[in-house]
Amino acid sequence: MIEEALRRHLELWELGHDDPSVKSEWLTLFAPDCTVEEPVGSEPRAGVQSQGWDMGHSRDRQVHLDPVAVIPSPDGREAATVIRIRLVTADGATEIQPIGFWTGTPDGRIQSSRIF
Repeated sequence: MIEEALRRHLELWELGHDDPSVKSEWLTLFAPDCTVEEPVGSEPRAGVQSQGWDMGHSRDRQVHLDPVAVIPSPDGREAATVIRIRLVTADGATEIQPIGFWTGTPDGRIQSSRIF
């Protein structure tokens, strides 16, 4: 369940660099009250996916997501990820490879993410 939503999230994120119209479909992958804790230890924020999309798909700042591993739990409701994140700005590019922990809803949407 969560694995399918995560893989579609990553696919649409990259497609959005060439086709911004996929943002609306991308947003449907998240529960309305989806929380993001990034970096881990910060206060969880709810409903910020649209802001995240806009920050990663602007003319001055591109965030590229390249999945290294998506590892679902046996019941499919949670997953761990390793994603190569490449931030490109006019000043150059930076790359990090954080670990993420994700939970899903019973209907297969993303409920929460914690990114280390």
